[in-house]
Amino acid sequence: MSFRALGDRVFIRPDQAKDRSDSGLIIIPDRAKTPPLQGIVVYCGPGMLTKTGERWPMPVRPGDRVIYLDNQYAKVTIAGEELLSMRDDTILAVVENDR
Repeated sequence: MSFRALGDRVFIRPDQAKDRSDSGLIIIPDRAKTPPLQGIVVYCGPGMLTKTGERWPMPVRPGDRVIYLDNQYAKVTIAGEELLSMRDDTILAVVENDR
């Protein structure tokens, strides 16, 4: 399958949610678990067009680990993989390696 993101859209592979029931005594239903707020950029568009026709550069690129806002995305399945689709302004930060 060929796929190309458009505009300011970013597709992210979310980190897996960690199970918070370490003790085994409390069971937390799936619907009550908070979704992960970090993930890896898989696809991103070329950036948003401004009113003057110039392209606003994308702040992220594929492979970046990012932190994003909760509930500001749509779940989509591409090539059998569930990804999160969001606008680039939904991304709060890029996690950088310590140098």
